[in-house]
Amino acid sequence: MYPSCTRRGVLVGDEVRELTDCALEGKFAIPVVEMEGAHLIATAIESAARVGSPIGIQIAGDDDGKTATQIRKLADEHRACVLLFSTTTTEKEFEDVLRVDEDNWRYKGRPLYSGHSIDYSILDPVMVARQTSLLNTTLDLVGSDSVSDVLNIAKRVSDVTHQFTVNVNDKNTIQSLRESAPFKITSSAITETHKEARNVINCGVVSMNVPMNPTISKINKFYSSGKGLVGLTSPPTWNTFNNKAPAWVELARSSVVKTIQSNIYKYESAHRVAETSRL
Repeated sequence: MYPSCTRRGVLVGDEVRELTDCALEGKFAIPVVEMEGAHLIATAIESAARVGSPIGIQIAGDDDGKTATQIRKLADEHRACVLLFSTTTTEKEFEDVLRVDEDNWRYKGRPLYSGHSIDYSILDPVMVARQTSLLNTTLDLVGSDSVSDVLNIAKRVSDVTHQFTVNVNDKNTIQSLRESAPFKITSSAITETHKEARNVINCGVVSMNVPMNPTISKINKFYSSGKGLVGLTSPPTWNTFNNKAPAWVELARSSVVKTIQSNIYKYESAHRVAETSRL
């Protein structure tokens, strides 16, 4: 019997820990996508919900919280189990998303985001951890793939909060941390096969990024061929999804669904959200 998540919508606070505990115990990885455009994000959420998989959404540049608010509505609409993380690389960007989180907490009693992904080679992780701990949001630490660096940064942050994960991409480092890491690991490592993904997951990785670049290349190649793209005056990007070009829309949707669901099955995260769950 698989352990299953019993929450729907965008998870926050202890709900995030419960889901990552479930992934750790159940030996699966939560698929994470980073993309732009409301329609494509909706497609990603719907793709995961249809096969009972949780999904992580990473967004950048959302300094007013509008995209995050829309994702919350989409998660509720599709009754999906979603982890929503901001990605920030500067102090100003982090201050903006933190302000949005604080405002949401003040008026609605919960943060807007599940957590925040920061590069600890740029931002002070201890300072950031002190701020996120006040809202009980999860911190995903991105930086070095050195075992000693990872253990050191985790030790410093754990003195402030236990609501954090460390992103590690080097498979040898992940293997080295397997026995000694007193924290959860996320990864953007590329795994070509189910066996490669299984090896990484068995080392305690609880979430893995879905590689979207091949899908983007496929769509751009389609654009270059000039097939069915009436209405587009420049090469499509994720943000031009709303343009009225049916061939582009259909290709984008089908490509996103195929990419996400193939990785869901590779990461063994399908059917991990309990069918009896309620928001």
